[in-house]
Amino acid sequence: MFNKNTIKILFLFVFSYDYITFAPMKQIIRFFTTRFWRFYYRCTTRHTPQRFTRAEALAIADKYHLHQEVIDALRQGYTPDEALQEWDIFPYEE
Repeated sequence: MFNKNTIKILFLFVFSYDYITFAPMKQIIRFFTTRFWRFYYRCTTRHTPQRFTRAEALAIADKYHLHQEVIDALRQGYTPDEALQEWDIFPYEE
């Protein structure tokens, strides 16, 4: 997505951002810097291990009568933990 040359150009624009008066150019710079930092964050953060399996998530969802909603979230590509958090039924440790 981002190779060495695009990163160089991006930082060149970022450092000269205050001197640019053309508004659409500023929007483009903001757009690409945001995409770059999101990409960088996604590549450098550690992913936490799964806390629940699919079956455990569905068992928890059954207790709250949200079985079908969690199944739909899992079909959309959510992990079991994310599906439970989406419906605010993730069991928190206190």
